[in-house]
Amino acid sequence: MIHARVLGQSRRMPAVLTITVLIVIGWFVATTSLVLIARSERLPVDPFAAYADILPGHVKGVLLPLGFRCHTNSDLIELCALSPIGSPVESILVVVRYNVILSVSFRLRSVMRLGDLALLWDSPEVRPQGEYATHIIWSHLNASVTITPLTEFSYLLPVETVTFGEFSLARIRAL
Repeated sequence: MIHARVLGQSRRMPAVLTITVLIVIGWFVATTSLVLIARSERLPVDPFAAYADILPGHVKGVLLPLGFRCHTNSDLIELCALSPIGSPVESILVVVRYNVILSVSFRLRSVMRLGDLALLWDSPEVRPQGEYATHIIWSHLNASVTITPLTEFSYLLPVETVTFGEFSLARIRAL
């Protein structure tokens, strides 16, 4: 009888041990779930896709119905601007010459990082420009970002402005 009693007690786990095991299993499941969610591939939304009709090469006529305000300077270059409401884009500056859009610069409201753009558009070409700036270029899209002042390149760097087309007014004036 003593043998059966000892055997019966050894089969039962104390309540504290049972609760501890359940807590550890729950913690493991929760941690694993969070890691899997964090690692799931999720591409950022392309905030520029909605503006495909105003990218370089299109005619100026597409700008006015969208609410852009334009003015011409002495070099016959037109500058058109818009501040969209309810968009991740804070402002848009369009450079027009001879009725054709040459460049479009988007200033972003929210923080976007170079890594977000690399996920959308592939790896960029990095061109340091002296001590004061670095141009990050996606040649296949004719898109660029300028980082100032020069810092060590990192895909974690924030992006404030993205330009499609010529990103230098001096080069545009020379056309």
